[in-house]
Amino acid sequence: MGKLLVLDGGLGHLLKHCGVRVPNLPYDQQFLAGTLANETDPATVLKAHRAYIATGCQCITTNNFVATKYSLSKVQRRADAIKLSQLAGQLARQAVTASGLPVMVAGSLPPLQER
Repeated sequence: MGKLLVLDGGLGHLLKHCGVRVPNLPYDQQFLAGTLANETDPATVLKAHRAYIATGCQCITTNNFVATKYSLSKVQRRADAIKLSQLAGQLARQAVTASGLPVMVAGSLPPLQER
């Protein structure tokens, strides 16, 4: 049997549990809170990454699951898709660097619902 790689879990759910907040985000757009937190609440995003690393994850994923132009257009942030994805990568790398552990970072492929 091959080597097993331990990957992190549902980052958006953990962020919600950690109390991530995005001011003035309409209730029906709360699914964007995790992605927008890269900008509005980076400390909580780092806390979530650190928690996964501390539990032994060998690979963490970037926090950009819904950072698509399609999804972000719902809150007039369509133009920020690339910026938010890049920030997600930077935060994940920052958490790994601070840990001093050989943890990999994997990009998260968002839903392919672009129209």
